[in-house]
Amino acid sequence: ELELINNKKYLHNDIKADNILYDKDSNPVIIDFGSAVNIKYSGYSSGTILTMSPEAMLFIFENKMISTEEIEILKSDLYSLGSTIFNLLSKDNSYFTQLIFNIPSDSNHDMFIYNSIKTYKKIVTDKNLDNIILDIIKQKLNIKSILKSDIINILKDDINSFNINNITITEDELRLIVLYFMLQINVFERPTLQFIIELIELYNPKLLVDDQFEKPQAFHNSPISVAGGTGIFFSFLIFYFYLLLFKNSIFFEYLSFCILFF
Repeated sequence: ELELINNKKYLHNDIKADNILYDKDSNPVIIDFGSAVNIKYSGYSSGTILTMSPEAMLFIFENKMISTEEIEILKSDLYSLGSTIFNLLSKDNSYFTQLIFNIPSDSNHDMFIYNSIKTYKKIVTDKNLDNIILDIIKQKLNIKSILKSDIINILKDDINSFNINNITITEDELRLIVLYFMLQINVFERPTLQFIIELIELYNPKLLVDDQFEKPQAFHNSPISVAGGTGIFFSFLIFYFYLLLFKNSIFFEYLSFCILFF
């Protein structure tokens, strides 16, 4: 869906977990287009700070445009999607922007923005930035395998023509590579969405699957038992009929709640 949105020259501008639902066939569906803009007529617009791209922050809060090229502007949604995936897969539900810019978790809205923009100007030129990004992803996603540095370097140097069919990598390494590119702080180092799609489709990873059932049910590979919820529903329903038959009381709100709960 994000590819379709971007192909129409629109930025969603608020990609986050709350705005991704799943249909009955477990296909992700993006919702809430209140912040979406057509990049032919407008730039970035305000979204959720925790998943907002650095270049969007600079534009919104300092009115500085890093690039006016459409291909670069559209990469903002890619960063937000990478940040969302990182948040969902991290062992403590961390946000990448907060970690890369070393922002205290108790920072308020204004301090978060101030520290993000201030640190961005410094870290974007850090020669060790690639290793910092890789280390954060490996630590928070608990990736034990050691990725060969030459794989990243080759992909980075020739990202549009490199033949990834010639590389054998594990699923953990693929997650690391995909998130590494999606979460590039420098928009010019971030690839296009099309490249990420081709990379994912080639290896067919389960980036949002949690077989250990440690994350929200929407991201499980198989449904969780609904016995608990069904039991609670029928408990409410029995209590309703008790009130109706023995107390001669009718609460339509209560019945409606039971139906909606089920």
